[in-house]
Amino acid sequence: METFREPLTKEEESLFLDRLKSGDIEARNMLVEHNLRLVAHIAKKYSQGEYCDDLISIGTIGLIKAVNTFNAGSGNRLVTYASKCIENEILMHLRSEKKKSRGADLSALRYFFSGQAAHWLPKNCLDSELISLFLSVVCTDNVKQWSLPP
Repeated sequence: METFREPLTKEEESLFLDRLKSGDIEARNMLVEHNLRLVAHIAKKYSQGEYCDDLISIGTIGLIKAVNTFNAGSGNRLVTYASKCIENEILMHLRSEKKKSRGADLSALRYFFSGQAAHWLPKNCLDSELISLFLSVVCTDNVKQWSLPP
């Protein structure tokens, strides 16, 4: 079983960051490889069983973005910056999945669009884009000015 590489020391990290500034792709790869343990640690906090591998993949994208955008002159270590980037990437993914999985409550929408708008609603299930469109129109301040087509 293959394990993660050991984290880099501050001196090694500084050396690889200097090499990365000069365009060394191998230095970037080493920074990513040596920080994969951090990705796994953060992904484990948010995993729900079988989704851990997916979150590690998503977190790795955050790590790569962190390595590519890190400013060594900021006074922080890469690990500090990368942990926030990894966590943000995972949270964005989880929010996106939650948004996709939200089902449409057709009865609530029909109640919400009672009256002449009820004939607009399809009899079967609505997709999330259509629901978002309806809610964005109805939840605006100028609902009274909005008129339905005949």
